[in-house]
Amino acid sequence: MRLEGTKVLLTGGAGFLGHHIARALLDRKADVTMLIQPHEKTWRLERIGAKVNQVKCRLTNRDETRSAVQRVQPGVIIHLAGRMERRRDLSILDDLTDHHVASTVNLIVAAEKTTTRLVINTGTSEEYGEQDDPFVETLPADPVSPYSATKASATAMATYLSKAIGIPVVTMRPFITYGPAQLHDTLIPFLIKGVLQKKTVELTAGLQYRDFIFVDDLVACYLAAIEKAETFAGPEIFNVGSGEKIQIREVIETIAGLLNGQEYLKIGARPMRAGEPASMIADIQKAKERLGWQPLVPLNEGLRRTVDWWLENDGLWKAT
Repeated sequence: MRLEGTKVLLTGGAGFLGHHIARALLDRKADVTMLIQPHEKTWRLERIGAKVNQVKCRLTNRDETRSAVQRVQPGVIIHLAGRMERRRDLSILDDLTDHHVASTVNLIVAAEKTTTRLVINTGTSEEYGEQDDPFVETLPADPVSPYSATKASATAMATYLSKAIGIPVVTMRPFITYGPAQLHDTLIPFLIKGVLQKKTVELTAGLQYRDFIFVDDLVACYLAAIEKAETFAGPEIFNVGSGEKIQIREVIETIAGLLNGQEYLKIGARPMRAGEPASMIADIQKAKERLGWQPLVPLNEGLRRTVDWWLENDGLWKAT
């Protein structure tokens, strides 16, 4: 499918990954409409540099979602909206079920009997849990938290609905994504912000191994899936990572070096979370073979670009 002129409906477009995808789609002359939920902060949309169609919609409301999709009549739907949540408290389960499972179901069901030819859903590497890596897409889900459990449930529903209504649904499983304009409280932005604020940053020993993917590489994978839309006959799952085994301590030390901030780090001050896997690495062979995609940005280069954004936008992140 050609991107130029294709109508793309994007949820979560005001978020970190979403605004990068929106900008890439606009650069390729796609016709982009965003479903904006009431709680979304839209400051990143100013970075896109072009006017984007916006439709207010609560994805947890089936009627609103159906009405929005029927009105837009997209060729492609990219579903990114969700809630980042690291807590393992069961009290958050209902909220995450609404925002992951119900929203995904509402959106895919709404696409039935429209012009939609492809839905791209967004899962997470955490669906694999504590299994041995490198993870391949055929492994069963083994969630270890409310976040990973509801994401795995959404993936299962997306797979079922793809077969039930006859629209290909591709679920991307990104590994740890990082890059410019990421402000939520994950390792890399947490560390950069702490050092720039000259605060003591307490960290684990950093002995875990993870797979880090720069946001531009992840965006390229989504676009590659759209371009290969005609090759999908049903549901598919793709891991999206670098495929490289990186120790978290290496990431910490690289960022500290870029910012000359070693004095602010207290490595080993925090214990590892209970149940946290020692290693989570992607097998990305399927994405390479089926989508003709591969990651291009090495870790050191991606971290440098990320740190540069923070240094160039101190007024922005300080205000948000």
